[in-house]
Amino acid sequence: MFKILSYFAMIMVLGAIFCPRATIDYIHTVYEAVKEKTGFNDAKKELENKLENEVDSAISNAVDEGR
Repeated sequence: MFKILSYFAMIMVLGAIFCPRATIDYIHTVYEAVKEKTGFNDAKKELENKLENEVDSAISNAVDEGR
């Protein structure tokens, strides 16, 4: 197992040296796939919606108190 990982690491290093743009694109693709598979985007959207609702309610409360 370690031997396979060391070969993979060596290939990634060689790719980063000789073809950096393709290596960056590959890493980005893998990163996006992992985020999608783990549900990161859904959790992020849910958190953004919750935060937006809290900000809206805080602004409404501040406006109501100012009247």
